[in-house]
Amino acid sequence: MKISYPVDSYCDRSTGRKEIPCDESSLPDLARKICRKRKRDALACIHERPFCRFAGCSNGRIIDFLSYLNDEAENAGYSFIDRAYDMTIDKFAKLPSATPGERNGVDCTRYFGAYLSFIEKKQEILRTMHPLAQEQFEARALQRLVRHHYELSLREARRNGRSSRYVIRANGKSITVLMPKQIAGAARRKWIAENAGTVDPGKPGERERIQMLIDDRLSGLLIGDIHEETMMTDPSYGVHMPPIPGEDHLGLTAAGLAEAVVEEKTQGIYRLRPAIQKLGRSELASLIRKIFNGLSEGDYRPSELAREYGLSKSSLSRFAGTGWGNHDGSPQDRMPDLWLNTAKVLSSDPEFAEAADCYLKRLDSRSGNQRKEDGHE
Repeated sequence: MKISYPVDSYCDRSTGRKEIPCDESSLPDLARKICRKRKRDALACIHERPFCRFAGCSNGRIIDFLSYLNDEAENAGYSFIDRAYDMTIDKFAKLPSATPGERNGVDCTRYFGAYLSFIEKKQEILRTMHPLAQEQFEARALQRLVRHHYELSLREARRNGRSSRYVIRANGKSITVLMPKQIAGAARRKWIAENAGTVDPGKPGERERIQMLIDDRLSGLLIGDIHEETMMTDPSYGVHMPPIPGEDHLGLTAAGLAEAVVEEKTQGIYRLRPAIQKLGRSELASLIRKIFNGLSEGDYRPSELAREYGLSKSSLSRFAGTGWGNHDGSPQDRMPDLWLNTAKVLSSDPEFAEAADCYLKRLDSRSGNQRKEDGHE
């Protein structure tokens, strides 16, 4: 079954070029034409395709979605949103120059290539879907990628003028992070040694770990125009934006739930098991977000996360395992700590209370004494 799109058209206003009918190909096929053939008409068509869904809009284009994100960021107090908006547009609209030897700068094929890679990894799942559901999945994936890079652009724009790149080299490899300009030279090496410990550039997630430490502990030097109260209560301000109202539960609402659980867990970190406490608030927040992201993508890999965060498999299993509920009375039968907390968060929202009801009944019957016995939440 082929999904039919309205045959839209576009016009390059900068050149006054005559309007050309838009390609009716699927989003992944348009992305392939952009990445493999550098097709500018396919790029124009993907920007004219109304596939984005967000509050009050069920058929928005990429530019409409970015305008919505910009409005949300402006309401949240960002003062550098225009720069972040322009940076994101460039990421998804600029094709590399065809001039030999010329530096190309931003290249949209890198971002559409990442989208294609994700879609291709999901082919086994997509083949089982109804064509309409498959189209919705593909559209949601691209919309989420746009949102993710808007968030990254906000981070970059926030640091602009107050930070510079610093290359950390070890074991023949390197990673690049952004640090405040007020800290320079040997002082940077000293700060990294004292706060980040041993750095292994070859370790997955190492750059993100160190950047989060910098953002967390040096936020006052990196952020000059965000309210002090916000900086103090949310070290990752600007990295994770609120969920989009109207997005379905497999999309950004899942991220909203993750943020609610992050807040609950980081505030009560002293009540968690020792192995989890040792992560600290920033690393714990990062771990929870990756767990929820993996679940929403159908790609949750506990063993890999345990290695990335320096946890034993058993520690992560007790915190967010998936093999519980065998009703055999064994320690492995107990509901993991994170799911206990998730049920608590769900039950506090009237809209989710009904969905959480069966979860809560299981907590009452099977886990009520567990928390008292262990002294954990």
